[in-house]
Amino acid sequence: MADIEKKDLPEKETKSVEVAKAKDEKKPEAKKAPKKDKLPLKERVSKFFREYKSELKKISWCQPKDVVKYTGVVIVCILIVSLFIGVLDFGFTKLLLFLGGLY
Repeated sequence: MADIEKKDLPEKETKSVEVAKAKDEKKPEAKKAPKKDKLPLKERVSKFFREYKSELKKISWCQPKDVVKYTGVVIVCILIVSLFIGVLDFGFTKLLLFLGGLY
């Protein structure tokens, strides 16, 4: 586009060409980050478990009484839903056997 004069291009294209040239001129050399020294495996593993332990301390744990209560609620809900699905299954089975006996 260098051989095309600016007066031949619409204003929008002229600006985009100028911006593209400016970006090309401003591109810095790719800098590599300094390579960090890699820790030995034993130190990395111990660091992982230290951080793991500190994160576990930040968790707000429920009281054992609450855990028992919530476990009971879950078990009751499971029983109710399984009973409902069992009744539906029994009903559909009887319905299909009845419809199959008509033929």
